[in-house]
Amino acid sequence: ASSDSEIFEGGSQAEWKSIWRMPYSRHKIHRLTGLQAYPETVFALTERGLFRGELPGRRFQTVFKGANPSEQSVLSLASNPSNPKHLLLGTGGGLFESTDGGKNWRRLDFFSKDPVSVLYFHNHFLFVGSEAFLFRSHDRDNFEIVFALPSFATSGERESRELTEESAEGRAAEPLVLLTQIVRDENGSLWLGTADGVWYSRNEGVYWQPVSQSGMRNTHVTDLVYDAQTHLLAAATLDGVYRFAPHEERWHELFEGLSDTQIRGLGVLKNAEGRVLVAASGEGLMQYVIPAVAPAKPEVTFFEMDLARLFRKMIQLEPTARDVHEAVIRYDNLSNSKINRWHKESRLRALLPDFSFGKSFSRSNSIDLDRGSTNTSDVYITGPDEIDKNWDADVSWDLGDFIWGSSQTSIDSREKLMVELRHEHLAQATRVYYERRRLQMEIVFSPSPTDQEHFQRLIRMDELTALLDGMTGGFFSEKLYEIHRAHPEIADLWSHALVSRSNLNWPQAA
Repeated sequence: ASSDSEIFEGGSQAEWKSIWRMPYSRHKIHRLTGLQAYPETVFALTERGLFRGELPGRRFQTVFKGANPSEQSVLSLASNPSNPKHLLLGTGGGLFESTDGGKNWRRLDFFSKDPVSVLYFHNHFLFVGSEAFLFRSHDRDNFEIVFALPSFATSGERESRELTEESAEGRAAEPLVLLTQIVRDENGSLWLGTADGVWYSRNEGVYWQPVSQSGMRNTHVTDLVYDAQTHLLAAATLDGVYRFAPHEERWHELFEGLSDTQIRGLGVLKNAEGRVLVAASGEGLMQYVIPAVAPAKPEVTFFEMDLARLFRKMIQLEPTARDVHEAVIRYDNLSNSKINRWHKESRLRALLPDFSFGKSFSRSNSIDLDRGSTNTSDVYITGPDEIDKNWDADVSWDLGDFIWGSSQTSIDSREKLMVELRHEHLAQATRVYYERRRLQMEIVFSPSPTDQEHFQRLIRMDELTALLDGMTGGFFSEKLYEIHRAHPEIADLWSHALVSRSNLNWPQAA
């Protein structure tokens, strides 16, 4: 495992020790990786090149440096399965190739100075991810685009995110990493982690389809792993770790309750407890024991017809998604009525005239000169001050404002921003609303095997309810309070799981 500047080795929390430190204090380690052809070697992909560490002797050496800061920033590494000495290296400034195990490198000119964040060999194809595009090649000379991330692949977006060669501090600009990882399952399907969720291909990368994002709070995937023994597909994101359930077409969150949910990397290890998923975050390393098989669902003995009828009644009584949408719009003041009112008022403004008023005031002295004779001096005669006062008023109408006014351009711009904000808020509210509904179904119709898991589900439901309450300004909780006060029998839905376990002679909660 590594921090930003140091690599550690260990097997438990008390046994971790440092085995290497980054020689450049201002630069970071991007990630660690291993290659199947080099089982006792760890490769550190850093901002100052590629370092190779021989674990038996704890010896690290520089394998690749790069000619400028962009090339020095190493993002990906892969070896050709048919030739272990054939290495490919992706950097923030292009793609490099070595045929002698890393002693000599040459640039592949196809990618010029583009950042290369994904390298993956599959059968006789090489996949290369650069910016928002995934390329495929069979000879490393000719590449074809097989995937473009829809939300980032437009030319305008690429221009707005254009990389600079070097920053003021002499470090490379942060590379644009939108494609993060490719993994393969036992059926030959490929899975691609991106900044916009996970995609999959069943025909060797020719055609890619998006995986459902249901259950994810954040779709920016930072790492992706697949374990063939347990059929686990797990994604690390900027907001938690998620396991994909194919039969449900949704993701389930792991490691709930973290204070730092930005996950840097994932790995699957084997220890005494079995197969373990390890996640690295700012809080350290966390592990999740992967179930070997899906746990069997207990056969419950409660009256399913009565339970279904009560659940259906609860759904009919609780606020609908439309009710939640209206409450969000009302609470956040995102209604179209405000824009419509502005348009009407901008036209009514033509009835009000432009009024201007002016006033002037001046005062001057009145002095006359009476010239005397040779023997008499001149005499100055002062008269009364001359005072000048004026005022004026002007009233005008521009009746053309009844048809179109310049203020409408500003209103249209504000309307566009408000529509985007409304869509964002409603999408978030919709996702939380239906995640809460699915969780309710799981609690009722798929009882938890232990009391702890049952109460964890209830806490999660309270969390989702609080999120909806915050989005609606208290509307959601007020409605739930009224419903449960008028229909107290609905509370039986959340306690039936404990009763069902008692019918099966399971241990009771204290």
